[in-house]
Amino acid sequence: MPLAPRPGQVPTTLDVGSTFWFANAEPDRVMLGVERPDRPLEPGHEPRLAPVLRRAASRCAPALSDAPLAPGWLGTRTETPDGLPLLGFHDSGLLYATGFNGAAARVAPAVGEVMRDLLEQQEPDIDVSPFGMERFW
Repeated sequence: MPLAPRPGQVPTTLDVGSTFWFANAEPDRVMLGVERPDRPLEPGHEPRLAPVLRRAASRCAPALSDAPLAPGWLGTRTETPDGLPLLGFHDSGLLYATGFNGAAARVAPAVGEVMRDLLEQQEPDIDVSPFGMERFW
């Protein structure tokens, strides 16, 4: 069911404490999300997530807490064992930036600058060594 009044353009908004987020999905809809507190995300639809989503929305975006919900889905997110992304330039020539666990949109500008510097064989403004894949192998 479309929202009335139409939500207009909103930036993707994330509440870090609850993992609740929302963003425009269509001209008259907003996409909502929240991580499952009891286990990592897995493929498939999970209707039991609706109460968790509504509780988080009621704290972070009360106007969305009673919004009609359309069928949803769950998906896997790339995540490393320590929760930090993999970012760097391997000796083999492989340039990598992955494992952001949903944070890619928030850090994309900085990651783009780091990738540019690594491609141009320049020293990035930040030390990316803690994000190297070598920490696991």
